[in-house]
Amino acid sequence: MKVKTADLKANLSSYVRKVRETGEPVEILLREEAVAYLTPVCGEKKQTVQEIQDMKALERDLAENGLTCQMARAGSKPSDFTPAPAVAGDGQVDVITVESIRSEKDW
Repeated sequence: MKVKTADLKANLSSYVRKVRETGEPVEILLREEAVAYLTPVCGEKKQTVQEIQDMKALERDLAENGLTCQMARAGSKPSDFTPAPAVAGDGQVDVITVESIRSEKDW
């Protein structure tokens, strides 16, 4: 988003609010030349309520299908999908899963 200094001066609080809510930096122009940026302190986009609800729904759907997902918060994309270990009839983790973990270990 670009804004001229006169408009920024007249509406500073609304631009600060937009930066806080969207995380999008504002390019400040002086006579059509960029001179500064107004950016959020953390540099991350703040999540909306809808985005949080969507992420939780995705995590539930994945869990129902036997997948786990480690999501980094604050708008990140799914970083890793791993199948959940199968549970044996006696409630213990499947022996094959334990054996595969042991085989990956460098003793």
